Amino acid sequence: METEPLVPDTQVKRKLFAARAILVCVVVLLVALGAWARGRFVEPYLRESGTKRILHRLESNLRPGDLVFQVSRSSQAQAIAKATGSPWTHCGVVFHRQGRWQVLEASKKVQWTPLVDWIAQGEDLRLEVRRLDSASIVLDSAQVGALEGAATKSLAKPYDLVFGWSDSAIYCSELPWKAYRAIGVDLGMVQTLRQLSLSSGEAKDLIRRRGHLGIRWDDSLVTPAALRNSPMLHPVSY
Repeated sequence: METEPLVPDTQVKRKLFAARAILVCVVVLLVALGAWARGRFVEPYLRESGTKRILHRLESNLRPGDLVFQVSRSSQAQAIAKATGSPWTHCGVVFHRQGRWQVLEASKKVQWTPLVDWIAQGEDLRLEVRRLDSASIVLDSAQVGALEGAATKSLAKPYDLVFGWSDSAIYCSELPWKAYRAIGVDLGMVQTLRQLSLSSGEAKDLIRRRGHLGIRWDDSLVTPAALRNSPMLHPVSY
């Protein structure tokens, strides 16, 4: 009786190795496709739906002149967070215009951003709202109009990369601080750049990259973190 010839061990090992290699390739491909699908479809959907839920809760609780704070995803956010000891690295002031809530912010320039878009741009959609303490000052419609007028005087001005105090360029927290100051409300919390914690690698790198622009070490400075903690403001639930 004839028997089948035995397959040499080396041939068996080669087939097993090839099968494992194919399996690994398939797994890697599936992981890559999953990551692509999440970035292309799942995450945008979750961000959009989450943004709409937050906006729905916010709209009935906002008042013109409220300050909004977020955890920024900008390239300088980590440096600001390390320097101020706070994750809240960007802010703006909200007004109701053209039938919807919009944020006046100093980003690449001073501009209006629909609130729904402003929420979506933050890290993990994290958002806080602060309002002038109603126990001490209540803004009437005339004051709100004056506040908006003062803030919009900075429209289209460039972002201040060295965080100076002149009005030629504006950074995010400088915008609402100066707008409120223009209507006689001092939110306080003014510092200088020297008073911040600048020992982190991120802060040092940001200073190094912008040093040629002329760092304003002793100019007045108000950070998003300091503004958020102003005793003149109180948190708004939503």
